[in-house]
Amino acid sequence: TYWMMGELELAADHGRAALDLSRQVGSVSGQSSNLGKLGAIYRAMGRLQDAAAQHEQALRLEREAGNRVNESYNLRYLGETYHALGRPREARESLDRALALLEHLHDRNGQGETCNALAALHRDTGDLDRALDRARTALGLARETGERRLEAEAITTMASIRLRRAEHT
Repeated sequence: TYWMMGELELAADHGRAALDLSRQVGSVSGQSSNLGKLGAIYRAMGRLQDAAAQHEQALRLEREAGNRVNESYNLRYLGETYHALGRPREARESLDRALALLEHLHDRNGQGETCNALAALHRDTGDLDRALDRARTALGLARETGERRLEAEAITTMASIRLRRAEHT
């Protein structure tokens, strides 16, 4: 795909075209999916406000459709985007809501991803004890589900928390 090749402008162009088509045919799931993809592309481009707007629209559509799984993922993406925007309160609210929903849905992988995102948020806001707790939870969930990529990310997050802790002692 264009995104994987680093052609983010082309990826965004195709994403917008796909969104237009899903709107024309009235596919709510297609619209939500394409909005989420556009949000991720915009985030990779550094267009964080645009990314947040896409994720907010996708979240609204998923809530209206009653799709709790996709709602939880969009909450996480929105929380990560708010974190990148320097809006920690909104990031934590979105991530906490995503985690509660994922726990209700028994989505262990999604819980791990969200715990890792919360760990990074707590690290960046200076709550290192809570950050380490969330990273450990993410690591445990990654190992439980066999998600090696998440396991590596959780270990990296834990290392960054310990480094931050060492810098402050």
